[in-house]
This record gives sequence, C-alpha cells and structure tokens, in this order.
Amino acid sequence: ALLLGLTSGDLRRVATELDKLAAYRPDQLVTPEDVRLFVHANFEPNIFDLTDALGARDLARALGLLEQQLNAGAHPLYLLTMITRHLRILREVQAVGGGHPATLARALKLHPFAVTKALAQVGAFTTTDLVKLFEAVVALEERIKTGAPDPATELTLFVAEACRGIGEGVSGRMG
Repeated sequence: ALLLGLTSGDLRRVATELDKLAAYRPDQLVTPEDVRLFVHANFEPNIFDLTDALGARDLARALGLLEQQLNAGAHPLYLLTMITRHLRILREVQAVGGGHPATLARALKLHPFAVTKALAQVGAFTTTDLVKLFEAVVALEERIKTGAPDPATELTLFVAEACRGIGEGVSGRMG
C-alpha cells in the first residue's frame, strides 16, 4: 500500500521501484523503511486535485485524495498550507465579485488557470463559510503545531467538515 501511494498507482513506476528494491534486498523481505528510503513520493501534482475537490465540496473525492496524499508521505501541515492557499484564492475571487479570468488574474496577481478554477468553485461558499473555514484552519494549525496526537485525523475531520458545510461537520469544531 505504501509503494502504491508513493507512486500514485503508476504501474510502470511500481515495476521500476520494485526492481530497485529487489536489487537492494536480494533474497530478503523488503520493509516499509526500505520503501520510504528509496521511493520518493510524487504527490505534488495531486495536491491541486485535492484542493479542487475541497473547493467543489466533493466529500468522497476529497477524502480519497487526502488519504492518497497522507499515504504518499505528505505532511499534514504541508497539506493544510495548500488548502489554506486555495481557500485564500476563493476568498479573494469572491471579494472581487466576478469578472473575466484574465482581468481578475492580473488584479489578484494569480495565474489565470487558478482564477478560472476559483470562479467555478466560489459559488459553493458564502463569505461566512470562508471566514469560519479560516478560523478552523488557524485552530487546526495550532493543534497540529502544539502536539495533536493524530494530525492526519485532525486534517481528515477538517476536510470532511469543509466539504459538508458549516454547521454540518462531524466534530462540531466549525459550527
């Protein structure tokens, strides 16, 4: 499972990594530590799939992608940073109130592609939603940085609450 997560299920890469691991441990059992040592995660491109799923409030997809990121070794604080960035872009686009993506991109100093995505997603959130999400992000970041026993679970609960909507969350931390 760890190898599949780190390779994003790319079968060609899985075969290559298995060859490498077999050469390292001929006639021996390959351990998870060996996999972590030799197989480097390729999770960067998928982070945007995760933030897009959250922006679309697609709970099942967001939780699945979050699990992939965590299994691939992404740190919860990194994931939270990228989610926060996406929420900030949604709020900036929301505050401007619409317009042509290229014009908004120049005004907000963002890539037009990011603005186009945000324009498609921003309608799923009220201003109050985004404010509460930012408050929840701050609280979550503090919990993680001060020793939350399970940061991955904390982040999973946050994503679930963000997708379900304010006040409908599973842990009541945002409502």
